[in-house]
Amino acid sequence: MSGSDRRRNPRREDRSAIYYRLVDATGPGPSRLRGAVSGNLSAGGLLLLTRHEHGPGTRLELELLLRAHSGSPVCHHVVFAGEVVRCEPQPGSDARFELGVRMDALSDEDRDRLAAYLAELERDTA
Repeated sequence: MSGSDRRRNPRREDRSAIYYRLVDATGPGPSRLRGAVSGNLSAGGLLLLTRHEHGPGTRLELELLLRAHSGSPVCHHVVFAGEVVRCEPQPGSDARFELGVRMDALSDEDRDRLAAYLAELERDTA
């Protein structure tokens, strides 16, 4: 069964800014905030394009910055926790790694924001 056959939620191509930090990082205090970009996005997960390697099972706290598509200057923030389910190197790319991230802690309000954004992406590509 291919990865796309196992997905419950359709993926939409998207290039949104993301800030994230490792949840289980060792050492004093929270881990360093890192920047990345999404490659695609769904209601249950995303493809994270990053310069840093994080293996499957790595826990992340993420903030996704969703730009408005309908001409509004408003940018929505969606904050959630997730787990890396796969990590693949991308030689020769600015984003040296593609991380498959499963969302597993998302507030109802952020889930609604994400659903509205995904619906807008679908309308834009139809």
